[in-house]
Amino acid sequence: MPTSALPNSSADFRSVVKAALSKCILSVNLVSTQRGLILEGEEKSVIALQYEFAQLQPVDRIVWVAPGSPIHPAVQSAIKQGTQQGLECLEGRSLEDLKEVIEAKLKRLRGEASLLKEGSDKINLYMVCDRKDHPYLEDSQGCERALKLKSYLDSKGFVVWLPPVNQMEEKQRRKDHRETLKLSDAVLLYWGAADEAWFRENLRELIKARTSRSSSRHLAEVIYIGSPPLREKLQYRNQLDLVVEQVGDFQPETLTPLFERLRKTDQTSSS
Repeated sequence: MPTSALPNSSADFRSVVKAALSKCILSVNLVSTQRGLILEGEEKSVIALQYEFAQLQPVDRIVWVAPGSPIHPAVQSAIKQGTQQGLECLEGRSLEDLKEVIEAKLKRLRGEASLLKEGSDKINLYMVCDRKDHPYLEDSQGCERALKLKSYLDSKGFVVWLPPVNQMEEKQRRKDHRETLKLSDAVLLYWGAADEAWFRENLRELIKARTSRSSSRHLAEVIYIGSPPLREKLQYRNQLDLVVEQVGDFQPETLTPLFERLRKTDQTSSS
């Protein structure tokens, strides 16, 4: 909550709200039929601006709409603009429901923050993906979906390794892949638009890589099943300890098992 009344000048309002959000991991926006005050020099209301600033941070966001009070169109427009990643909109839900959602989100977010605390060694995570899903190849079929995942992992403090963008000779590509598997603390095998043969080959290489690591096995190995939702993907759910299925819009909550595994492993190694 603001420690004092928010400034009425546009520049000061922006500065105070952004400074407050920079210290937060969650933004709870309470909205109703009210549009909110429009400060001089601004086109949007203070309610819309506060949501917009939270979206740009980015932090997880909850929008709670008071029961029986439809969102003002101007505020609703601001909510629909930009990324929907990290947003949960509660309409027609009670205050008790809101409290439960806040508690659940804070529990997850604090767990992630304790795992990747400032000053600790960053976790190297190898996101293995086919060129059809590479987030930095614009002509790839699944680049947008993969980029959302990669950006989220970046925001949580991981050092995310990807296959190289530039084409390599097969021998050089395999060497680069093996070396990246060796240095990684965790591996996420991303299966989106790639065919089954690609997935099987990389799954086998991941399993074989365990014997070549000089230290212990990876802290976590996860199969990430993305869109399109094909029937043949379902038969591989038990090949690794962790499987994440995300065939719709990206939702950070789907990665909770990964964070729990890393936190559990970290606690075990510390004790």
